[in-house]
Amino acid sequence: ATLGHLLFQSGKIVRGLAMMTAALERASPADQPWIRGMQEEAFATAGEADRRTAISLADDILTKGNNADQ
Repeated sequence: ATLGHLLFQSGKIVRGLAMMTAALERASPADQPWIRGMQEEAFATAGEADRRTAISLADDILTKGNNADQ
């Protein structure tokens, strides 16, 4: 989640948002609140096309692993 946040902040919007979204899905209940806050803030500031692409990439990350786009 933190790496995704750093990527998002550095301008890698889609990859960062996808990593935060995947991290939220995989997170333990104890970690979900802080990850959710970070992910929701990023999701709210991203454009519609970036959000859609990030959701698709997050699904790939969750089903195929972290290197889904390589």
